[in-house]
Amino acid sequence: MKRNVRLLVLLPVIMLWTQAFACNYHTAVVAEHDFTSAIKAFQQAETNEFQAGNIDASTHQAMEQGILSVAEGGQQLAALLQKNASKQSVINEILLVDTALANLNANGVLYVKTPTTQRNLAIAFTAMHDILANFSTLYGTTLPVTITVTGGAL
Repeated sequence: MKRNVRLLVLLPVIMLWTQAFACNYHTAVVAEHDFTSAIKAFQQAETNEFQAGNIDASTHQAMEQGILSVAEGGQQLAALLQKNASKQSVINEILLVDTALANLNANGVLYVKTPTTQRNLAIAFTAMHDILANFSTLYGTTLPVTITVTGGAL
């Protein structure tokens, strides 16, 4: 009888603990999906601006390479989540993606001369950076890279 009572008391504690883990995992998965959507939005905006003649071919190529790096990092992040990888592994990948974002900014977005085009790309870029920052907070870390586009910190 005592054993059943102990089990009955322990069961809600176990359920609450597993629910807390499930909520954090779910939040991380949602953030990863949002990040993927932001990458696609940036890529679509960049392609549209290139096709409209607002971005030269060399800048377009640099941004395509940069967004590919960010996307590959996002895929690695998704794979780590699916494998239920360690917190440190996820944090390391977040930091690599942050570096890829900084490189994309420095080698692409800052070289766009048309103000409207740069603003459109900055909006999509900011979304990617903010989602990654929120994701890093979920894992108990902050992004070390401060990213600026045309004089304003993102």
